[in-house]
Amino acid sequence: MPSSERKKLLIWIREQLFLTGVYQMTVDWDTAEGRWTNDQAEDLMAWLAAVSSVRYMSTPTSIEKSTSYSELVFRLPTREFRQALRVAKSVFVDVCSLIAGDEIFSSVSMNQQRPVHIQVAVTLERLGAYGNGSSVGKLARAYGIASGSVTLYSKQVVFALLRHYGEYVYWPSAQEREITSTFYGQRYGMEGAVGFVDGTHFIFCQKPGVDGETFFNRKKRYSMKTNASCTRCWAGLDHAQTAQFSLTHTFHCDRIYFSRIANTWWEILDIS
Repeated sequence: MPSSERKKLLIWIREQLFLTGVYQMTVDWDTAEGRWTNDQAEDLMAWLAAVSSVRYMSTPTSIEKSTSYSELVFRLPTREFRQALRVAKSVFVDVCSLIAGDEIFSSVSMNQQRPVHIQVAVTLERLGAYGNGSSVGKLARAYGIASGSVTLYSKQVVFALLRHYGEYVYWPSAQEREITSTFYGQRYGMEGAVGFVDGTHFIFCQKPGVDGETFFNRKKRYSMKTNASCTRCWAGLDHAQTAQFSLTHTFHCDRIYFSRIANTWWEILDIS
């Protein structure tokens, strides 16, 4: 969830207070510049106290919401359902069944969470959209929930799925590699092959706020690269059996990052 205006303002005030405090150590308080710096620090402290004393920067207003879409999406035909949530209905049911019992969906308070299938639907639609289509506000209006719930549901579903990461994404054992090698040798005449490795870029809609330049790829887009090893592929079978992925590794280090290391290394050599 994007930071609220109040949170952004508090961060900015604290940053200015820190910079003012550092600057105060370099000036004489008896000078006009020193007195002005002291007055500025007092104003920032008063501003910080005022903003911290309130929860909202403006009077919150209730927004009319509808849950008709959240009820409709599960009745959509197969093609439309896949277009909305980016997975087949059978896959959606399997995902919900896999994580339904996770403790993260249990509330200790009297306010119960929305059903797991709603949270999974919100998460999949958010992850499957791009740019403005994945905005928190748009999904909140579509599902009749608060904007904060969109972010909360996404985090909870991702955390629940990550608990099962090792069950589905792993490097094959020696026996599995032998079986795969035999399969490729008999089927395609590729002796000794244990799978195929390929990479793809997950494109970001904007530059990341932290170390953004390291995400810049050779196609002049900001992205995260994923390498996947597919051990077996069968055509014409059920979607769940189409591919067995054994290893996925995601990273964002690109040539820019390595050039940074190289430049730093040569600078160290020059100094020494």
